[in-house]
Amino acid sequence: MYDELCTALDSANSNDDILFTVFTGAGDFYSSGNYFSREELNAKTYSAKTDDEGGFSRVLRRLIYHRKVLIGLVNGPAIGFACTTLGLFDYVVCSDSAYFLTPFVSLGISPEGTSSVVFQRVMGISNANEMLLFNEIMTAKQALERGFVSQSLLASRELIRNWKRRREMKSIHNEESDVVKELLDDPRTIALMKNKFGKNKL
Repeated sequence: MYDELCTALDSANSNDDILFTVFTGAGDFYSSGNYFSREELNAKTYSAKTDDEGGFSRVLRRLIYHRKVLIGLVNGPAIGFACTTLGLFDYVVCSDSAYFLTPFVSLGISPEGTSSVVFQRVMGISNANEMLLFNEIMTAKQALERGFVSQSLLASRELIRNWKRRREMKSIHNEESDVVKELLDDPRTIALMKNKFGKNKL
């Protein structure tokens, strides 16, 4: 699975005709997370010198440095890795049937997918700790209220078939999108935001 994700992200990154990279699930779930042993998670199966690391970290690195706009269409429950990595996306929409769960403490493992940092920045310390330390489920309504998702739609099928913004997004020019993405990731932009809103609000 990790090799396939890495290949797909690399392909999208290098294709100038691709503007957005969209993640969604099949069926009733967005994703139920990982089912791999610790040994499998750390296995070095990629031959490229720049990828001499575990499969899990290879995917994370690609999500963090992805050049295209990352969009999550969460059509159902997102658990574990599938939930934590959404914090790295640029835009997330979920159906009302979605919920978000990070059961790391109950499994005896540390939070993954940069969630120990990103969740606090997105939702605040209390909401982040509720999920990461106490395994609390976050509903679609709560995710919208906390700023974890941008929109919550009424049904999974509506999310995929009638996503209202898809036509608008097709009209955005590749170069304009690249500039916006670069600007949002620029340290100078982050510094300006800190000065305007204060460090504790980022």
